[in-house]
Amino acid sequence: KTDRKRSTEEIQDTVRKGLPPFEDVDYKFMKMGQAMMTSGGKQEYPIQIKIFGADLETLTKISGEIKRKIKEIPGIYDTATTLEQGSPELGIKIDRLKAAKFGLSVSEISNVIKSNIKGISGGRFRQKGEEIDIKVILNEKDRSNLHKIKNLPVLTKKGAVLSLSQLTEITSRKGPIKLERENKRRKIVITANHGGSNLSKVMNLIKKELKDVYLPVGYSIEYGGEAENLKEMFITLLQLFALAILLIYMVMAAQFESFIHPLIIMVTIPLSYVGVILMLILVGKTISMPAAMGVLILFGIIVNNAIVLIDYVNHLRRNEGMDIRSAVIEGAKVRLRPILMTATTTMIAMVPMAVNKMEGSAVRSVVAVSIIGGLMVGTILTLFVIPVIYDYVEHRLKK
Repeated sequence: KTDRKRSTEEIQDTVRKGLPPFEDVDYKFMKMGQAMMTSGGKQEYPIQIKIFGADLETLTKISGEIKRKIKEIPGIYDTATTLEQGSPELGIKIDRLKAAKFGLSVSEISNVIKSNIKGISGGRFRQKGEEIDIKVILNEKDRSNLHKIKNLPVLTKKGAVLSLSQLTEITSRKGPIKLERENKRRKIVITANHGGSNLSKVMNLIKKELKDVYLPVGYSIEYGGEAENLKEMFITLLQLFALAILLIYMVMAAQFESFIHPLIIMVTIPLSYVGVILMLILVGKTISMPAAMGVLILFGIIVNNAIVLIDYVNHLRRNEGMDIRSAVIEGAKVRLRPILMTATTTMIAMVPMAVNKMEGSAVRSVVAVSIIGGLMVGTILTLFVIPVIYDYVEHRLKK
């Protein structure tokens, strides 16, 4: 990373444009970082479209139509499905009516196919105390010849000889390498990469494009990949935010012996959001999991300033007998220096992490940037907004 100026996406685009087009060949680009973060090193594509249904042929048809549609969307590359690469196989369907007409059962016909294609045991050859299994099977060049397989002889109970093609329907096809299921439902997954553009924007274009795709009864589409992971991640983070705010409020309510003062102090939390967003925009970062982690850490830091301020204001009112307005002004003046000192030392301590350019620093720097931005703006606003809110609330309660 330190020896290049181009991003991973730019290098991918350059290589992608230089690759020659071959028939039945697809190129896939894999981000090693994403694979290492997922369980078992499995490649996790940013775009995943899951199609659920019972019939494999119908699923294949729907997936082919969806793949063609999303390929036309600008910025989407490396589209593939889980059923694209198949192994060549013969599909042999026994005609039960014809078989019954000649007095043959399905198992008798399948045994003829099995003995010729898979082979049957012909005993063992013994020599000098060693035993070697004998396998009777059709010659390899005959086994791989469709015409000769169709003409395999099937003996009826009356002694007549029929060809296999008279009793079955034989087709050459490609079978799937694996059949995937999720929650007991058969599925096909379409995967794709996007070329550096905003993922949520790309997903909106995909959903708009697939709005008119016809789905029979019992078939459905779901979206996975990074977009789904991002959605689940933010739901989890919102739950963590709610829990953190509740715990902070409970601790402060016990310390202040008041339900109102902790609420005034917690106004600093949304004030710090302003700084987080502004700082992320300033350094060119996006709202992500590391940024949210920084906000979560910020919860416990940013309220300290307001706690120091409100606690001293309460002390002046209770012990010095000051009125509300005088106590607020005096408290803000006295606590200005320690608040600025604690906030500044915390921000300075985060600077090395924010400017670090070593491998793996991208995640850590976003955490540090979020904390610095939130603490900087939150501290400045706290010194002005919290005293005003405290003064207003206390005067209202007094009236």
